Amino acid sequence: MAQKTEFQKTLEELTTSKSTFSRSDFETVAKALINEVEYSTEVCKIKNGELIKETIMPVKDFRKGMRDILVSFGVDKQDAEKIMSADFKITKTDWFYPLISELITSYMSTGHKFTFLPKDDFMASIKLAKREATTKEFTNPKTKQKFKKTIPEHTVLVKQSSCPSWRKKKSK
Repeated sequence: MAQKTEFQKTLEELTTSKSTFSRSDFETVAKALINEVEYSTEVCKIKNGELIKETIMPVKDFRKGMRDILVSFGVDKQDAEKIMSADFKITKTDWFYPLISELITSYMSTGHKFTFLPKDDFMASIKLAKREATTKEFTNPKTKQKFKKTIPEHTVLVKQSSCPSWRKKKSK
């Protein structure tokens, strides 16, 4: 059995049955992932009716992008190459959450949906939708007093997720 990576250990430690958001946990996962230089994941797609699985290395690609930014900024290529090493640890990840959140939200505000990388057992996308202002009348069940609640125009998140087509089996 292969030894668990720090990223895998971090995911195990943070796995919970609670469906709540924790920015500090998000940053812990981000730090573990971004320092797992050899991290790879498999994505799936259908091409000509056939399932194609492809292994990608998003951390390595991210670090290559950072290296290219450093070089274009004027840092010596050899010095910039150090960012590609697992020895180079990124210790500050508090900027990830606002950047990722704003990137996805801003993209969806243009009317596009955001599609997550498809996995063997996961396919999903999210989009923003506008809801019109409404006024609803309610009755307090204890006091029988009626009141109105006005909800202004607002934006909601709409999810789309189903079993990937390549996992579905037809039977007679």
